[in-house]
Amino acid sequence: MKVLASLLSILVALTAIGGATLAWFTHEKSIVNEFTAGTVEIDVKEKISKLVSPCGQGDISEESQVCCDPGGDWHDGASIDNWNPGDCYNKQFRVTNVGTKRIYLRGALAGAWQEKKNNNWVAWSPPADCPNPVEITLVDSQNWQKLEDHYYYKGFDKGVIEGGGAKQVILEVNVCLKGSEVGNEFQGKRFILTAKFEAIQVTNGAVADQWKVIFQGNKWVLVS
Repeated sequence: MKVLASLLSILVALTAIGGATLAWFTHEKSIVNEFTAGTVEIDVKEKISKLVSPCGQGDISEESQVCCDPGGDWHDGASIDNWNPGDCYNKQFRVTNVGTKRIYLRGALAGAWQEKKNNNWVAWSPPADCPNPVEITLVDSQNWQKLEDHYYYKGFDKGVIEGGGAKQVILEVNVCLKGSEVGNEFQGKRFILTAKFEAIQVTNGAVADQWKVIFQGNKWVLVS
């Protein structure tokens, strides 16, 4: 047994020596792949102008009203006091694609009434038998399309808006308080108009998957 143990020890030692002296030609190289996600991001500003008769030349129909007030600078919101029956305002929403990706764009306008109680504005619902006195009309139907509850942008290249801040689009609507449908119950009440815009990437069928629409021909259609 002692002889066998000695032979094994010698064999292990020789193997270690032999392994230390052997060498092979080798080479290694790594390639690092970086995938940086693009960004979908929009910036929204607005401008509001009162629609009046041609430079103050008397009362005319709403259909003939023009915008004489340029509305000043672009801003984040507007407050109109003393809104009278028959008054119309032109609202322009400027949307800029400040992300890196090409996008599709849609917007939605939602309105709600409020009344003042104890110096606080709270929700108010018009009487059930009152017709809606607020009328919102799309001005630019060439570049925008109303489909169900949204306004879809369809200008440029089939609705595609390039990224990087170089492209801006404007949704323009007229907001009117129809005089013939406003009763005294609306005196002192406040109408809140909220504009919400959504952007989605152009690629990989995202718009059909999320918004359930596709661009077909020269307009947006619902996915069947």
